[in-house]
Amino acid sequence: MSSRVYCGNAFLDRGDLKENNLINRIELEYYRTRKRKNYFLREDTETYGIEIVKKEYNGKKVNIEREKVDKISDKITTIDLILNKLKEFKVTPITLKDIVHDIMNK
Repeated sequence: MSSRVYCGNAFLDRGDLKENNLINRIELEYYRTRKRKNYFLREDTETYGIEIVKKEYNGKKVNIEREKVDKISDKITTIDLILNKLKEFKVTPITLKDIVHDIMNK
């Protein structure tokens, strides 16, 4: 069984947009994901991951991009620390996998 919990968002401000040669307003949503595996006659296990959803507003049209990394850690506190950094630096879906890989291999 899997689920996700909303953990906050970030908006790219005018400076961010200009720096990246973008025009449209962009919102980033951050989620903590959880997968639970049930074993017969054994203890259940839970692992946590992260999902980022990017919404780019172009008039009435909204382009959505998402990326998810599962099974990062079995500790919710580790995931929450990573999520706070991702929000602080406004990490987008396209770079999520590389950044999580770099953080976990320090």
